Amino acid sequence: MSRKLTGCCNCMIALHKIADGKTTFEKPQAIEDLEAFNYSYNYAEGSNYADNKQNIYKKKKVSVNIDLDFSAISLKIKALLQGKKYSQGGASSNPNDQSAPVAVLFQKNYDDGSYENVVFYNVKLYEKDNSNATEGESINYTSQGFLGVGLSFTNDDINGDFEYIMDSADPNVNKAKLDSFFEAVKFYEEAKIDVAYTGYTTGNVTDISVKGATFDTGAKKFKGIPESTTRFTFKLDQAQKTATKGVDAWEFK
Repeated sequence: MSRKLTGCCNCMIALHKIADGKTTFEKPQAIEDLEAFNYSYNYAEGSNYADNKQNIYKKKKVSVNIDLDFSAISLKIKALLQGKKYSQGGASSNPNDQSAPVAVLFQKNYDDGSYENVVFYNVKLYEKDNSNATEGESINYTSQGFLGVGLSFTNDDINGDFEYIMDSADPNVNKAKLDSFFEAVKFYEEAKIDVAYTGYTTGNVTDISVKGATFDTGAKKFKGIPESTTRFTFKLDQAQKTATKGVDAWEFK
C-alpha cells in the first residue's frame, strides 16, 4: 500500500556525555514547535576509466546536512547547543564558543497514520541568521532555526553509524523499542534466534564463536545467534565443530 509524507513532529536533542569512561547520551529533551525538518545526504564518490570507458563507479553516504525550523527557540536551548554562557535568562556569544555534539531525534508522519522515528547521532547545530521587521498593517511570523551536519558516531553500541530509523508500518518492528524511542537514544540491534542442534545427545559445548551466544543442553539449542549468521564454530567435548545454515535447516559437522 502506498503512502505519502505529510508532516514532522517531536524534535528532541540528547547531549553526548561521558559515563564510566564511555561516550553515551543524556536523556532526550524536546525543542518544541517544529515547523520543518529538512535533511540531505553527503556522498563520497569515485570513478575510474579504462579502455576509453568508465569501468568503476562507487558512491556512499558519509554524512547528512540538517536544516531545522521552529516557531521559536528558547535562549536557554540556543546557549546549550552552541556552547554559550547562560545565566538568569541571559546568554553571551564569544568567538571561543563551541557547539556541543548532540543526537537529534524526530518523527516523520505519513498520510495513512504510520510514521518513522529517526535519530542522527553526532550533530553540531548552528543558529540561522535572524530577519526582523517591524509590525505593520498585517502580522508576519518569522521562524527560527538551526543548520548542522551529522557525522558518524562510535561507542560501545554504535559502530560508525550516523543515522537510525524505525518504521511503525513494518510488521516486524520491535514495538516496545518503537514506543520508547524518544525516552533514550536507540541504536541498531540485530534480532537473535535459537539454532536447534538436533544431533546433540550429551557432551560439553564450549568456545562458541558468536559473542554472547550460549548453549541450552536441555533444549538442545544455541541461543543468542544473530539472525544474519550463516556459520559459526564451537567445541563439543573439545572436538571442533562447525554449524552452517542450509536452505531448510542448519547442518553440523
